[in-house]
Amino acid sequence: WMWALATHATVLSMVEGSLGKDVQLYASQLHRKAPGGGGHRLPFHQDGNERGRTLWICLDPVDSRNGGLQVLAGWHAKGRMPLMRVETDEALHDAEYFASHNVFGVD
Repeated sequence: WMWALATHATVLSMVEGSLGKDVQLYASQLHRKAPGGGGHRLPFHQDGNERGRTLWICLDPVDSRNGGLQVLAGWHAKGRMPLMRVETDEALHDAEYFASHNVFGVD
């Protein structure tokens, strides 16, 4: 079912419009949030790099109360942002967790 979703005509149209016709699926992930919260809060960040795109497709309704995606208007046009400095043990723990999921916080 995940392959069918990733190769759906609407999804491919969006990706090909951004990257061109020669695209490959690099990875897929399924994130589950338990009812009532929990999980790991992510800071504002940029995913991937200039050759990749991250698509977030919700399988359930989301909003600001249950972890909906938030974006900073216009930041997609600013290019790659400098990576955050790791200056504390807590920041190191977070950086290791985020890097394991290809999430890179920005200043």
